[in-house]
Amino acid sequence: MLWQFYHDIREGDIIFAQHGMSEKKNNRLIGRGIVESGYMFRPERAEQKHVRKVKWTHRVNWENPVEVPSELENITKFAGGDNAHMLENLFVRADDIELAEPEKQIPCEPYSDEHFGGEVFLSRERHETLKNLLKTQKNVILCGAPGVGKTFVAKRLAYSLIGAKDAGRVATVQFHQGYCYEDFIMGWRLVKEGRREVDILNPGPFYKICQKARADAERDYFFIIDRINLGDPAKIWRNAFRWIEGDKRGQEFELHYARDNSRPRRRRLFSFPENVHIIATMNPADSRSALFEATLRRRFAVFELSPAFDSAGFLRKQKNFNDPIFDALVRHIVELNREIADDPALGNGFCLGHSYFCLDEEEMGRTNGPSTKSSFDHGKIEAGLQALVEKILPLLAEYWRETPEKAESWAERLRRVFRG
Repeated sequence: MLWQFYHDIREGDIIFAQHGMSEKKNNRLIGRGIVESGYMFRPERAEQKHVRKVKWTHRVNWENPVEVPSELENITKFAGGDNAHMLENLFVRADDIELAEPEKQIPCEPYSDEHFGGEVFLSRERHETLKNLLKTQKNVILCGAPGVGKTFVAKRLAYSLIGAKDAGRVATVQFHQGYCYEDFIMGWRLVKEGRREVDILNPGPFYKICQKARADAERDYFFIIDRINLGDPAKIWRNAFRWIEGDKRGQEFELHYARDNSRPRRRRLFSFPENVHIIATMNPADSRSALFEATLRRRFAVFELSPAFDSAGFLRKQKNFNDPIFDALVRHIVELNREIADDPALGNGFCLGHSYFCLDEEEMGRTNGPSTKSSFDHGKIEAGLQALVEKILPLLAEYWRETPEKAESWAERLRRVFRG
């Protein structure tokens, strides 16, 4: 055994420790570690003078399902390596992945309903409706045309309910066709540990925020899913989808990767906490089918967002710019939206939103004169608007692919605004 301890073990090797082989000890596993040093002899010690430094990754007290013929055994070579894989799987179960402690609270910038009203072009009544909807239903989809600021509204809605810009309590992902359960909730990942590559059960962002919320049950957490209708629910949620519904929060179910096949009596049960709120965004123009959208609507309340060119907030911003080209272009976009909405092949979901025109005031050269009234560099405003129009035109060409003359007509109308 000492010969093996000196010659065979190498730095980076993974070792599993057990109490011993006596019947009394019952071969109980007590830990898993990674060897971090070569052999060392310590004569000053009263016993166990032959040592190596080990980083212990797990300390446990489990029944050992593997029987080995000696007290020190290379289990990778023994029994074809199956026992090594079995032991490693014991230590990467889902219940070893947890965030048991709430994060340290860091002072954040306050964010009130007044801040929300100043940034989001939504009336106070609509804001209250949206907040109440999220509180009661737990899951809300912000549905609207391109450029209505869905993702922006989602994050500000979370901040307004928190009362501060606390990024630690808000997480965001974007769904796409390749996104899956392993990315979102939990999945195996091959990682390098020491000199070896091992499969680790890796928690996804939704699992993580649920664990954070569970450890901090007195405060609300928010998970934003951008473009939820671009993902495949069966592939992303699997058996977890029905358990996000408001009336099923707190009810336990078995995670897809939670069962430990070597110890069938152990099952990892999980539940979605009541203090996790999901805010999703959806562009109706991206919907794949009525059945697909109905699947989402069964589990999410849907809140419609529309272009807000006539809202008090946008009109205030427009007046503040005091730019004739800005005003003229907005008028044309409002007319363009009417034509898009009336087109049987398009509709309201394809209209252009107001956020396209929310130019950054600092970038537009805002200055404050003696009367504290803001003034802007109108050359920068014009350049910003021209860039905006060139960004919109390919979208119109896609809308009217079958009638290109209509897209070309609108391209000419929008560009003419800058020629006076």
